[in-house]
Amino acid sequence: MKAATGASSAGVSPPLFRNSAIMEASFFHLYVQNTMRILFIMLLLGAACASAAEPRHIFHWEQNVPNAFGNEEKDKPKITVWFPDADKSVGSAVVICPGGGYGFLAMDHEGKQIAEWLNSFGVTAAVLDYRHRGKGYGHPNPMLDAQRAIQIRFGELPVVKAK
Repeated sequence: MKAATGASSAGVSPPLFRNSAIMEASFFHLYVQNTMRILFIMLLLGAACASAAEPRHIFHWEQNVPNAFGNEEKDKPKITVWFPDADKSVGSAVVICPGGGYGFLAMDHEGKQIAEWLNSFGVTAAVLDYRHRGKGYGHPNPMLDAQRAIQIRFGELPVVKAK
């Protein structure tokens, strides 16, 4: 059988751009445009987060941690509290439990970055560094650590609303 008229015999579609200079200019323009967008977003996020105060670290239990295997750093759950600027504070707080599939904790992108983002709205953020399988602990320890973080949040943290 003969190929239909107008179609190539090899079955290869024609190139998107016939002139390679136009194609290179187009991709370069998209690359520069996307890079500028990313830099602008990073600049905005940096400006929003730069004014945040240094975090405060609080250990859940000073001594006698329930179900602890030892007295090392990994055996002591703690929260890192990020306070917003006093003039922005709305008088509320959130406890953040970063994920990681019980193998590790994504403390940066699911902890610190979320805390800084909440601070930009005036919300106090407490990031929980809890015990998990990666540290040798299983159920019910992560749950106990989260419950204790909520107790600390509602009982001991100063959350001040701006006037």
